[in-house]
Amino acid sequence: MRRLNQLAREIKREMEANGFRWTKSPCEIATLLCLVHSEVSEALECLRDEKPLDEELADVIIRVLHLAAILEIDIEKAIEAKMKINRKRPFRHGRKNF
Repeated sequence: MRRLNQLAREIKREMEANGFRWTKSPCEIATLLCLVHSEVSEALECLRDEKPLDEELADVIIRVLHLAAILEIDIEKAIEAKMKINRKRPFRHGRKNF
């Protein structure tokens, strides 16, 4: 996990080199979140079609890391902090089935 910030910056550089320059404007952030959602939907379609998920899950992570880089989020720190919170939650927090 210690490489996620580096990977996020690399993804952002590659996207910009290919002409995809995004800003922190709310509309552009919303668009980027929709692109994350589209990759998750593609993974669901693979599952439904009994196809491998690896490429689509990689696309999801690439989109999330790209967004983190744009927003200058220390994603490693954010994940570690969230995992620390999750570890303290009781079994099936909120009585959720999944």
